[in-house]
Amino acid sequence: MANGGTGAAPRTVQEAAEQVFFLLRGNAKDQRQAALFMDGVLGRWMDNYFRRLGVPQDEAEELTMDVWVKLLAARYEDRGNGFALLCRMRHSRYVEYLRARHADKRSGGSVEGVGGASEVQGDEEFWNVVIDTVAAPAAPEGLEDCVQRKFQLFQQTAPARASLLEMLAEGLSYREVAGIVFELDDSQVTPQYVARVRNRIEEARKQAEPYFEECED
Repeated sequence: MANGGTGAAPRTVQEAAEQVFFLLRGNAKDQRQAALFMDGVLGRWMDNYFRRLGVPQDEAEELTMDVWVKLLAARYEDRGNGFALLCRMRHSRYVEYLRARHADKRSGGSVEGVGGASEVQGDEEFWNVVIDTVAAPAAPEGLEDCVQRKFQLFQQTAPARASLLEMLAEGLSYREVAGIVFELDDSQVTPQYVARVRNRIEEARKQAEPYFEECED
């Protein structure tokens, strides 16, 4: 089994992702276990990501299923950080979704929901990390609700920059974020790409800071 062969339940989304990639390379029983993770902890994590970006619930669930279909159609060789790969896949699917909706808009179709404030409540661990990443360096307890509201507002104003902070908050390295943003394999990520992402993240942090001033009071 994954997790060092112990078969222990994953404690974090990152561990669940690594277990899924391990199990999908196994036998039928292993693959059924992977499906449980995809339908459970990883499915909720994926749905919440799309919902935080303003995607309606039913469409968020469809986007999540699209990611799983692409994952199951892929080869399961060892491709490094499974969690980073899942982040890359969900980011790519959201970009495809936005392009399709913008095309509908240009053709006169009705587009609702995208960019609006999402009512979904992020898990407490995630928002605690967001506090550490984009708000006060030593935020008092009990600020999760304030930070969540302000972060959703920031997402409406600057979704691309909010996405950068979210990926960093979820524990991805600058190198992994660079691979996702520039759609590169790990071997193609040069120090120059990493530096560009660092600069973008610093700009995103500076832009986000005013949104969290109320939470720091």
